Amino acid sequence: MSKLKHLMLLSSFGILLAACGQDTTGGVSVTENEDVSSSEQTSEAASSKTTSEVGKRSNPVALGDTATQDFIFYTENSDEELEGNRSITLSNVVKGDEVFEYLKDANEYNEEAPEGMEWVMVDVDYVLNHASTEDDPVYVTPEFTIIGSDGSQISQDSVYPTLADGDEFGYADVYSGGSAKGKYAFYAPKDDDFLVEYNDGSNNGIFWLFDK
Repeated sequence: MSKLKHLMLLSSFGILLAACGQDTTGGVSVTENEDVSSSEQTSEAASSKTTSEVGKRSNPVALGDTATQDFIFYTENSDEELEGNRSITLSNVVKGDEVFEYLKDANEYNEEAPEGMEWVMVDVDYVLNHASTEDDPVYVTPEFTIIGSDGSQISQDSVYPTLADGDEFGYADVYSGGSAKGKYAFYAPKDDDFLVEYNDGSNNGIFWLFDK
């Protein structure tokens, strides 16, 4: 092989390696917030993380871990597409009677969950790590969808929980570097696994697994 061909081959190989090293998915990265030894991780979970992008339905984020995502947003006064980076953590899950007691204390008109369902409540921590504008906020809303173990959406149209003043997550303007915290309450099937997706409409959704 001539020296010229050898140099061209090395150059092409270097370009290929650089391309393979770039993350072009625009997906989710996860920070584990609890210490888990490698011996405690199942081979199934390890296999899942190598075959599916983290945060997808097939490879959801664990409760307590922080999902970080690049996203796009629009301001109230402009159609300009802006960029941001956010981190979202779901933690401190409570289910069943304890949640209903909280809801009754918050508002006497709160109703029991529909038949076959139970109330679930989770703490949500949303941090806007960076936004491409310092002058306009991101309007944070509780855009959650509940997905049953069979893949069906669990509509939340039957009853609407009212939380105690100041406890509810979302419906807040957050500027670059700011955060929004609160609780989100919903109903889900008793004694069954389900997923919760956060998706505000203009970005890839992030899924979390709630197991029974």
